[in-house]
Amino acid sequence: DYFAVMSLTDEDKKKTESYANETKRIELKSEGLSLEDYLWKLEIVVDIKIATDADAERIAQLTQKTNQFNLTTRRYTVEEIHNMLTDPSCLIFAGRSMDKFGNNGLVWVAIVRIEAEFAFFDTVLMSCRVMGRMVENAAVACIENALFDMGVRLIEGEYLPTAKNTPVKDFFEKLGYERIEVVGDGSRYRKRLLGRIALPECIRVQSQ
Repeated sequence: DYFAVMSLTDEDKKKTESYANETKRIELKSEGLSLEDYLWKLEIVVDIKIATDADAERIAQLTQKTNQFNLTTRRYTVEEIHNMLTDPSCLIFAGRSMDKFGNNGLVWVAIVRIEAEFAFFDTVLMSCRVMGRMVENAAVACIENALFDMGVRLIEGEYLPTAKNTPVKDFFEKLGYERIEVVGDGSRYRKRLLGRIALPECIRVQSQ
């Protein structure tokens, strides 16, 4: 009588379903497939869009909790995210991921600051739940194409190391960015956008 049993039960069901889906992914990966074949069989769909106020709470939560796949580890409140959404010099890209085993929800965030033909990645993060599935490659390619269509021709980003984000220390270099500057313990990267680029074939990308 003293506990919100219904709420806990609903949450437990979601967690149980999520664990079961992840077990299926692990079983598929254990079949000895190449990474590309594994991703084809997962039937991944990545949905990238410009964030709205309805996404603000989840985005703020991700900035607060994401540590491994977080290039700068900047923490933002819901109010700060709402302010960015009304700032004409700022775009927040929100990415959702799903596959044949289930929907992972909103797992990718990129906060981009824009000035004329120049753009800067303030924040790039992704839930560790979808690491290793090239979701980040598809998301960045989609964002770069969107920025190119908007007239951006030069984009920069930075990696600020922490005790937990070493898995992404080479993130920008792997995507064709040139390291141009050492920033404290981290690095700043640059890429010239010369045209639209191809998206990973093994992932279906939807963009708005």
